[in-house]
Amino acid sequence: MTQPSVETVAPSHFHLLKTLLVNAILMVGGILGIAVGVVGVGNWTAVACVVVVALWILLYLLAALRQRPRVVLTAEGLTFEKLFGRESHQWDEIDGSFVVIKIGWNDAVAYKLTPESKARLGKKSSALYSGYDAAVVGSALPRSAGELAALLNEYKQSCQASGRPASPEASSAEPGAAPDTGGL
Repeated sequence: MTQPSVETVAPSHFHLLKTLLVNAILMVGGILGIAVGVVGVGNWTAVACVVVVALWILLYLLAALRQRPRVVLTAEGLTFEKLFGRESHQWDEIDGSFVVIKIGWNDAVAYKLTPESKARLGKKSSALYSGYDAAVVGSALPRSAGELAALLNEYKQSCQASGRPASPEASSAEPGAAPDTGGL
């Protein structure tokens, strides 16, 4: 059986919702902490908390509707589609393999770019990325950073060896996930 030429690692709605809840709770806790320490809890505190929660819900709905973030793999390269914007690289622009690093509390998949592509894009290595040039932070993806790094390494090697992917595992971890429609 032939694998499709495009593989998409779509977001998990459960992971998106979990991220939404944790971030909203932390933001409300921060607002309450500042309010108690500075001026006391009042009407403005409640309004600020409602605004923050409404903003996070809006961002969650936007991410769910656009199916972002997601990673799209093709025989030519990879594209990391963020909530706003995207980052694309061809396989020959990536120097070495994909590795798992820590960014804050999150695991991320990091990679280095070739000197030519860094010069063309104007990218510099960042201390945030532990000396790597770019990273995919996939807390909303259905795969762990280790699984995603393994998939990316396998896909890159098979594409470079044969010009097309061999047989990476299925892309969507959620049964019945909608097919990739190219976004909104």
